Amino acid sequence: MTLGGKALLKDKVGGPASRFVIFSESAFNTYAYNMVAPGQAPLANVPRVAEGYHGKNNRFSLGFLDGHASATIIDPRYSSSTEYSIWAEPNTKLPG
Repeated sequence: MTLGGKALLKDKVGGPASRFVIFSESAFNTYAYNMVAPGQAPLANVPRVAEGYHGKNNRFSLGFLDGHASATIIDPRYSSSTEYSIWAEPNTKLPG
């Protein structure tokens, strides 16, 4: 594993692992590319409502680092919420 991967995963032990997305349906990936951190202004081209693979608005099948999976409601504009995260924990020291 790379040094960056080790640094990112070090802070995921315990509670954060249940929020960290490691697998997602392909429709989620489309929106993840343009997500911003909560509190930042979302990009203008990202909709508030996005259709997941199963045709439900803002609900996507996600697999998490702790091993569970769920059909999670997400806001396609933001990279994290209380239910999911696609970024490192705040203050993670990445190499480089």
